[in-house]
Amino acid sequence: MCARFTLYTEARLIAERFQLAALPSLTPRYNISPSQQLPVIGAKAGGHGRGLAMFRWGFIPHWAQDDKGMRPVNARAENIAGSAMFGDSFRDRPCIVPADGFYEWRTENRKKLPVHFRLKDRSLFGFAGIWDVWKGPNGTVFTCAILTTEPNELTATVHNRMPVILSREDEGAWLDAALKDLAKLVPMLRSYPAADMEAVPANPAMNKPTVEGPQCLATPI
Repeated sequence: MCARFTLYTEARLIAERFQLAALPSLTPRYNISPSQQLPVIGAKAGGHGRGLAMFRWGFIPHWAQDDKGMRPVNARAENIAGSAMFGDSFRDRPCIVPADGFYEWRTENRKKLPVHFRLKDRSLFGFAGIWDVWKGPNGTVFTCAILTTEPNELTATVHNRMPVILSREDEGAWLDAALKDLAKLVPMLRSYPAADMEAVPANPAMNKPTVEGPQCLATPI
């Protein structure tokens, strides 16, 4: 699964990397957690470039009666096309969630020790995501979920799932909601090559969602 991640790269580089028409106003984040607002990139209406907006992390389908039930932060890629909850968004509302790393946990002596996974070259990447809009009693709520898949050899040492990291070549096709050919979409949702990634210990203090800042990545003494 993917329940925490980082996006501390400066906004200018995020705009360049994902070909955004405008410079986003983003604060470096080291511990993005479920139910928080996170940046989501999507194709603008009419196909005129890409935009970035802030959505709540925790998916609420548009048909939900209320927002008090399960709010999944992840959606399994293997069966998403036929999913009653996620299928419509998979076909019509794809998005990219920018990141520069994500956390998983290993257990040692009954302690949960966080591990930060990132690309070896420290570059930005994009998670495959889906979004929906729910009209609640207090207004419209935009929510999203990150797709997960089988782990690669590196992430499998810690967890049995990993987020779908899109290859740069697939990002444009993934955002094209007009592309309904599942035979082309599904192969994009594979595990990222382990040879291009690395894992480093993170600070157990970040186990608390309220802990934020560069200290989340510092290896404790």
